[in-house]
Amino acid sequence: MFEQTIKNYLLDLVFPKKCLVCNQFDIWLCKSCQSQIIFETPQICIVCKQPSVNGQTHPNCQTRNVLDGMLAAGKFHQLQNIIHSFKYELVSEVSIQLSKIMINFIETNQLKDYLKSFTFIPVPLHRTRLRYRGFNQSELLAKYISEKLNTQLLLNVLKRNRNTSPQILLDKSHRKNNIQNAFVCPSPGSVKNLNILLIDDITTTGSTLNECAKVLKQAGAQKVWGLVLAHG
Repeated sequence: MFEQTIKNYLLDLVFPKKCLVCNQFDIWLCKSCQSQIIFETPQICIVCKQPSVNGQTHPNCQTRNVLDGMLAAGKFHQLQNIIHSFKYELVSEVSIQLSKIMINFIETNQLKDYLKSFTFIPVPLHRTRLRYRGFNQSELLAKYISEKLNTQLLLNVLKRNRNTSPQILLDKSHRKNNIQNAFVCPSPGSVKNLNILLIDDITTTGSTLNECAKVLKQAGAQKVWGLVLAHG
């Protein structure tokens, strides 16, 4: 414990913790900046990108291979730098502040009771990227949110079996092919008849979430929704 305290102290000296928006010291996202985050409205259908009540996939857009709905908490332009630090600068501590944004979004939109019937599953990383990064950002978010909302959390039931290129580096036309058949559900019985809420940090075209939804539904999941910080 003492050695870890000294280590954290030295890290703070070399890499001081400060708000990623306003540079206030000792916190990654201060209360003032957090309070100014505007929630995403209206929510949209993941397929046609048109407005939809609570992000539900429109009936005429729904197939067995897509999400039943997708919720995006904040606006991408406000959260872009924070999410980038979380994913690519390896600042795992940011997960707490980002999780609080997602929880606040859920409570503000009165979705807490509805989501209690869902089992939370983070979008997995391939083991190669996990070793490099040291943590799965989606898993950190899912753990914190499920604990605070008192919902079931399942880990390792959805796995990424291919180390795909980062979606952000690809244009829209290549993202679906890049992620196709990248996920597996090794134990189908673990998700049978469950309502699943996939947790991720950001979605753009929705290809990753839809591919996860397809695999989970093939394994017997009843409904699959997505919850992300922002829709880019």
